[in-house]
Amino acid sequence: MTAKVDDNDPSELVSNNPQTRPDFYLSQINIKGFRVLKDATFNFNPNLNVIVGPNNGGKSALIDALRLIFSIGTYEEKEDLIRIQHKDVSRLLGNIDNAMVVFEAIFHGRKDSDVPGMFYDIDTNEDVDNDKEYEIFKLRYQVNFGFDDIKKRFSYKSRDISGGKDFSHPVSPESLDYMKSIYLEPLRDLSTDRRRIGLEIERLLYGHGDHQKLKDIPPELKEKARELLERATDGNKHENAAGKNFAKYASAYKFPDNVLHFAPTNLNDELLRSLEAVLEHGIHGASKLNLSSNGLGINNLIYSSIVLSRTSEEIAHIHRFFLIEEPEAHLHPQLQDSFFQELNKITSHQIFVTSHSPTLTAKSDIDKIIVMSHPQPDIGGRPSHLAGIVKDKDKRYLHKFLDVTRSQLLFANSVIFVEGVTEALLLERFSEMIGCGLRENGVEIVILGAKGGFSHFEALFGEGGLPMRCAFITDDDADPGTMPAGAADLVKKTATTAVTGTETLKTFKGLGTFEFELLLSAIGNTNMQSILTSSLGKARNSSDAQINADFISDYLDFSNPLLSYKKMKQKTATPPAGKSLLVSNAEWSGGAHTNSEFLSSKSDYAYYLYEALLSSSDESKFIVPKYIKDAIEFVTLEPEIDIDNEANPRTN
Repeated sequence: MTAKVDDNDPSELVSNNPQTRPDFYLSQINIKGFRVLKDATFNFNPNLNVIVGPNNGGKSALIDALRLIFSIGTYEEKEDLIRIQHKDVSRLLGNIDNAMVVFEAIFHGRKDSDVPGMFYDIDTNEDVDNDKEYEIFKLRYQVNFGFDDIKKRFSYKSRDISGGKDFSHPVSPESLDYMKSIYLEPLRDLSTDRRRIGLEIERLLYGHGDHQKLKDIPPELKEKARELLERATDGNKHENAAGKNFAKYASAYKFPDNVLHFAPTNLNDELLRSLEAVLEHGIHGASKLNLSSNGLGINNLIYSSIVLSRTSEEIAHIHRFFLIEEPEAHLHPQLQDSFFQELNKITSHQIFVTSHSPTLTAKSDIDKIIVMSHPQPDIGGRPSHLAGIVKDKDKRYLHKFLDVTRSQLLFANSVIFVEGVTEALLLERFSEMIGCGLRENGVEIVILGAKGGFSHFEALFGEGGLPMRCAFITDDDADPGTMPAGAADLVKKTATTAVTGTETLKTFKGLGTFEFELLLSAIGNTNMQSILTSSLGKARNSSDAQINADFISDYLDFSNPLLSYKKMKQKTATPPAGKSLLVSNAEWSGGAHTNSEFLSSKSDYAYYLYEALLSSSDESKFIVPKYIKDAIEFVTLEPEIDIDNEANPRTN
């Protein structure tokens, strides 16, 4: 079982300026047989990497895999005590007696730094392509397991560590002591996390202070405490009194009067890690309050401040990697923003961040985002690198377009793009009416706001893109002159509206406009006609009943739908030069001979229609336009999966 690793990262992930990169960073890792990661290859940015995606996609598995690869060194030098266990063997490997969990990592190291001398066991002595400042280092870590028929689970057997050009050179754990990770997980419960914070405070002190002077603090404080106690008790009267009593009570042992003393027991080697962070600020008034007085959000920032301050440690020959899970935990969006902006400024160390936050995702460079997914249980977690998916001409557009709301598409199971708020407002209710709820299927609705944005997103989906179904819902805005005049022919034409695309990316195009498709769907259905008529009348909302009636007659003419469509499209009451109007003045029921009132009423029309459908208990009274129904069914379609390989039978 040999993991395949490409020798070099995609060129998009490598900065041309070596000064913006750490001396030593992870460029790629292939992971086989580890939890949900059956066989996955990751390419990394030299600085910040943002790993996003839905739950159970493999984000935490990746972080723990990195923790393992960064902590192969000797046990005495470990800071992160993570170890691989039998339960880490992927259930996706199938029914086997022996299993291997394999990590194959490629690092890039600056040639004129101390890296080649420190990591000679894994040095390939090969330059990075198109980058003469750095050379390639390779490390392979394989852990072997055998199935225990008594315990009915895998058991650890052995491990192999190798490196170099063909992973053929044995690697000693001692040579990897120069590589460490700092794992920052969110605080959940202060009562259980207090010791973790104290340990990081101690490490911070040793990273910025004189080791011997720090070690001398506990005994010096202990002696100082004895002096202060003696001064405060007029020569240790408390000890003398207790000592005399003790000597009397234990007279058989002939103890002297001065044998009993009181010494501070907490002034020991663990003193530094018992320190507690205290926030002194006006938000607490004149008080200096400890962590238990703060909210979890502020405490998470304090904890992060302590840990990330170690980026400036002056410890020779240690190359650190920062692994941060859910930095958004308990932080409101503004604090998320300010914290993440500071993370982006760190160039001396490589940072890996997992997140469920659209706020952080929206602030990330497209090239730094890796989207994790788990589309089929038998395939395992899969990374999608946006740097390699999105073309340069689309990156600028997407970076501006993927705001906090739209970034949620990266966490979805499927996506529907619509042009405007009108369709978006009704889609969820439509999906419930046809038994394919978008919410329960994890489908994100994204409003483009215009027709022109579809092309920029196409690269995100389909072959080589995000492994999710994507539907673009649009209208053909057809010229009324190209349409059949009869209502029956128009209804027939809606049944053959265009659907184009691939197996995972399709465009569903309605006839004319969304409102025209609703009108056609209601022909022959008096209940639906009543719902549409009521909703459009409320949207017009004139105090003059006749104006409302004329408005409805103009735009919901079920006997002559083509005439209504022409009115929906007529922008002016004055014919253009050399052309005639779509609708003559005599054909209008009301006095307004343009579509301006209709266009301004569209969003209210959708709202009142949504309200009517919410209160409707008989969903058969309303027919969802076919192109929208087809799009909803497409994105909620269950993927085909191999049930036999879904789990490892030996572990059931």
